[in-house]
Amino acid sequence: MIGPTKTDALAGGAAQGIEEKTSADPEQCTSASADPKAFAALQAQFSLKGYALLRLADGVMLAERWGFTRQLDTMTQAAQFLQQIGGSNGRT
Repeated sequence: MIGPTKTDALAGGAAQGIEEKTSADPEQCTSASADPKAFAALQAQFSLKGYALLRLADGVMLAERWGFTRQLDTMTQAAQFLQQIGGSNGRT
C-alpha cells in the first residue's frame, strides 16, 4: 500500500483503498505490450548478457544472439530465460 498523495493531503483526507502498482515487476506481466517499462528493463538486462530482446507486433518476444533466436511468449518466460543465461531479474 502506498502512502497519501499530495491531493489527499490537501483535501485533508487519508488515502484509503489505494493499491501499489506492481506491474513493473517483469514476472507479474504476461505480455510484452502490457508494460513497456518492464519490457525495457528486461531488454536492458538481456543486453548486458550480450543478447537482443525483440518484441514482435503480436506480442511475442525473441531473444537473439549470434543469429540464433529463442521465442519467449510471456514476460515470465523471458525473466526465467534471463536467469538461465546468468542474468539478474532485478531482485537481490
